[in-house]
Amino acid sequence: MISEGATIYSHTHGTDPHSIPKGIPKTIGPKVWIGAHALIMENCSSIGEGSVVAAASVVTKSIDPHVVVAGNPARVIRRLGND
Repeated sequence: MISEGATIYSHTHGTDPHSIPKGIPKTIGPKVWIGAHALIMENCSSIGEGSVVAAASVVTKSIDPHVVVAGNPARVIRRLGND
């Protein structure tokens, strides 16, 4: 589930005004919850199955399965069971 106002950045570009933006693939596993107004930055390539991104978090790196992350930058605050 991706909540309202969440943003997932899928590209980046250099500082040269003539640089070409490059796409960065993302994998969002099943049963993932992304809270309201969370930002998933371009250097996060995956969010593991069953993970939760708390509202207004800024995710700057990939997230393991079955964890809750929160904050700016987002960090693991809890590990979840595999249910």
